[in-house]
Amino acid sequence: GFGTIKRSSVSPAKVVVRKSYAKEVEGLFLVNENNMVVVYDKSLSHIYMDTGIRTDELPWSVQREIMCMKYIETESELYHFLESYSS
Repeated sequence: GFGTIKRSSVSPAKVVVRKSYAKEVEGLFLVNENNMVVVYDKSLSHIYMDTGIRTDELPWSVQREIMCMKYIETESELYHFLESYSS
């Protein structure tokens, strides 16, 4: 009956919503390269961003996290980090 029709009419909208969220990059790694903080994508095969932040200018606790490849879940979390530590 109606339940089936409603469900099928809602599902295309859900797919569209998922697609729009896919634009937000998820899963990034902060990596120490030549004493600079570099951001890699989730696969660790492509540089997502060169931050221009020197690793040795960060607090020791943050340096340690980056030495162990600090994982950042979302792009907005990355920008929050950059605002906190860029000069």
